[in-house]
Amino acid sequence: LVSRRSRHVAMRRHDGAVVLVGGFDAGRDAAFDSIEVYSPTTRAFGVDQAVLPVALGAPATARSANGDLLLVGGASVSGGVETPLATTGFFLPDASALAPGGDLSVARSGGCLGLISSTDAVAFGGTATNQLDLGHADGNTWSWTGFAPADFDSTAVLGCLGLSSGSVFVLGTSTATTGLWVYPTDGTG
Repeated sequence: LVSRRSRHVAMRRHDGAVVLVGGFDAGRDAAFDSIEVYSPTTRAFGVDQAVLPVALGAPATARSANGDLLLVGGASVSGGVETPLATTGFFLPDASALAPGGDLSVARSGGCLGLISSTDAVAFGGTATNQLDLGHADGNTWSWTGFAPADFDSTAVLGCLGLSSGSVFVLGTSTATTGLWVYPTDGTG
C-alpha cells in the first residue's frame, strides 16, 4: 500500500487491477480522498489520478451491472471522531473518474446498499438510524427518498445484497432481522 488504510472499499477493474477507494488512516485520525491501484502484473501499488470529492471511510457500496461502483454515506474523521455523511457518488473504475450523486435523506456510516434494479437501490442501516433511503437513477443522476418502514429495525442490519424484482437479502443481528426484504410498491415502507 502507498498509505495504510482501513474501512476502505476494494474492487477489481475489468483489466484485473484492484482499486482501493477512501478509508481511514492507521491511527483513524483522518480519512482518505485518494484512490490506490494495485497492479497484479507489477505487484505494486500506485495512486490513481481520480480523487474523491470528500475524504471518507466506511461507505456502503454496490457494483452496478456496467461495473461502476455506487458509494453512499460513509464518514469523515477528525481527531478520531467519525462524522457520518449523506453524500453519494459513482466511481467509474475503468475510466478512473468520479461522478457525484444526490444526497441521502440521512447521514449514515456503515450500513449496506442493495441494488434492486438497474436504476433503483436501497440503503439500509448505518449510524443509529432506522431510516432507509430508496435511490432512483436517471442516467448518472441519483435522487434519494427516506422512509421508515413499519416493523423493520434498520439499525440491526449488518449487511445486505440486492437480488431482483425489488428484493434485498438482509443479514441482521438476529433471525428476526435476517431474511428477504421487498420494497412495497405502494410506497408504505
